[in-house]
Amino acid sequence: MSNGMSAGESSELIAAGSAAMRRRAWPPEKVVALAVAVAPALWLAGLDASGELGVRAVHQAVRISGDWALRILWLALLISPARRILGAPRRLRARRILGVGAFGLTTLHFGLYALDQQFDCSRIGSEIVLRVYLAVGAVATVALAALAATSNDQAIRHLGSARWNFLHGSIYAIAALAAVHFLLRSRTNTFEPMLMFGLLAWVIGSSTGSQATCRFAGSSRLPSRRRR
Repeated sequence: MSNGMSAGESSELIAAGSAAMRRRAWPPEKVVALAVAVAPALWLAGLDASGELGVRAVHQAVRISGDWALRILWLALLISPARRILGAPRRLRARRILGVGAFGLTTLHFGLYALDQQFDCSRIGSEIVLRVYLAVGAVATVALAALAATSNDQAIRHLGSARWNFLHGSIYAIAALAAVHFLLRSRTNTFEPMLMFGLLAWVIGSSTGSQATCRFAGSSRLPSRRRR
């Protein structure tokens, strides 16, 4: 009796290992979403390293990180209607990564703001209370943190699909608050925040229309089933 494996056994082992590696490998849409989510932070780090942020480097970094947090969030919101229009259900896999990436950039945005305020908690608190756009941004950040913390399969099992969907349905209200924060902060340049409002209205309308269509299609099948 030989202690070594036969050629057939070794081939089966290699095939099983290859299949396991394919199961563990991320699909391309997730890889692209991750690259998009981390690219703004890497770009910002490059600007800082090259000294291109100018004299008020931290202030500029606060602005840039906030702008890109919103852009990544809107990109995540646009995935659902794009999936329906293009007929590409796999693109839904990227939405969670982009959403968490948007929260990561939001955290960076707030951390840089705290650095700009020299981590003076009393000053930061008073600024948030006294300035409407900061108060609105703070509420949106806390709410987005709740969504990021529950953006995993374990949270879905723990909360149940109905409660999880209700919680994550608040993303539209959070996005609206974030756009208000952006608009109030960018008083002289309102094109991008107004564009975001328009896109948000379209996303909400598209989602509502899709849900209404599904309900109508479901109800229209009921009479035919009863006749049978």
